[in-house]
Amino acid sequence: MSDYELPSRRIKRDAGELPETFIYDEVPMPLRQQVIEIMERMTKPISPGHMTMKQVISRIYSGVNETLKYEYGLPELSKRFRDSPGRAIFEFLLHEADWQQTLDVIELFFRGLEGYPIDHMPSWRNPAAQVDQITAARAASEAITELNKRFLIHGIGYQYESGFLMRIDSTLAHQEIVRPTLNLLNHHWLKNANDEYLLAERHFRDGEYGDCLSECLKAFETTMKLICDKRKWQYDTEKHAAAKLVGICISHNLVPKYLEGYLAGGVTTIRNREDGHGQGMTKRDVPEHLAAFQLHTTAANILLLVEAEKALP
Repeated sequence: MSDYELPSRRIKRDAGELPETFIYDEVPMPLRQQVIEIMERMTKPISPGHMTMKQVISRIYSGVNETLKYEYGLPELSKRFRDSPGRAIFEFLLHEADWQQTLDVIELFFRGLEGYPIDHMPSWRNPAAQVDQITAARAASEAITELNKRFLIHGIGYQYESGFLMRIDSTLAHQEIVRPTLNLLNHHWLKNANDEYLLAERHFRDGEYGDCLSECLKAFETTMKLICDKRKWQYDTEKHAAAKLVGICISHNLVPKYLEGYLAGGVTTIRNREDGHGQGMTKRDVPEHLAAFQLHTTAANILLLVEAEKALP
């Protein structure tokens, strides 16, 4: 991974020629080539004289290849490289894939890469092999960091987080709110809230903004219920929705009372006004910017609640 910024890019940045807004319906050829380079680097030795990731990456290539062939209904991704899944994927990326299919390839590969070093490598008993396993996980993390950096450099509005390519509208909101929230929700006791928030993000990426609002509210409510369960605070599992759950959390000094109106009204109000009731004769289309605001607001609220729970005695 290179942190060096070429003079040509520095000149463009200083002249204001780099993208100021994100692109969502294009993956340019230079970025595709850089993604392939990141993939290829992972096959090199991860520590002198020890294991390489080549076998692991070969398995990931095979899995990605088979998944894409099945989902697209294709006999082969590449007739030229039918016996080499990795080369078939590269050929597909460079000559066949549209921007959406390119995102499919990237997400599937890095999802496999993220999980393999810990979940699928054999458990070795000798210290040197354990070092290899840790080093492999670090290498995977660095590859993901490099991928996200390249997306930003090219002005492409996606970042890989927690197994998915997420659409982003604001790098500040993503770095300061969404990413820390996902890190917190990775704790096993918050898994249900994590699943709902990731589904909200997926709905947003697919343009299903009404469903995005609904899953945001579910994630917000589930977070409070899980906190109540962990702290053994009583609530009615059938009747207590967001506003009442906020009240219970405040009664136990989770957050200050002056935040009650904000927490009880924000996420709930948007969802109820835009997507929570029957639409009658006129279908209401939830605007994209409102769904994006809901995603960020939900993440900020969850971050506040979980951090507050951690700070309780």
